[in-house]
Amino acid sequence: MLFNIYHNLTKPYKPLLKRSIIETFLRTLIAMLGGYIITTLWTAALAITLPMKSADAVLMATMSGFIIFTAVVVVTYKVQFLANLVLLFLSLSLLPWAILLIKGVPSFE
Repeated sequence: MLFNIYHNLTKPYKPLLKRSIIETFLRTLIAMLGGYIITTLWTAALAITLPMKSADAVLMATMSGFIIFTAVVVVTYKVQFLANLVLLFLSLSLLPWAILLIKGVPSFE
């Protein structure tokens, strides 16, 4: 009885345990670097586009960066294939790149 409960609880997590050390290392590296890049892009794009005073917009964008980074790290380990992960990260970075290219980076003098 106890074994069946334990077996049912651990059943969905077996594919995660079958990952190799290299794949886990690559996912960790992608989570750190990709998370940093995506969070930085979205934070900069939000700071430019939020309709507030510049100091408040930067503060709001910086605080939302914590949520963005956490979501990116969680998604890194949720996506099954590394190729899909790289394509997802590239697609997530297209919109903030476009916003930064169109609006430009303002100078705060």
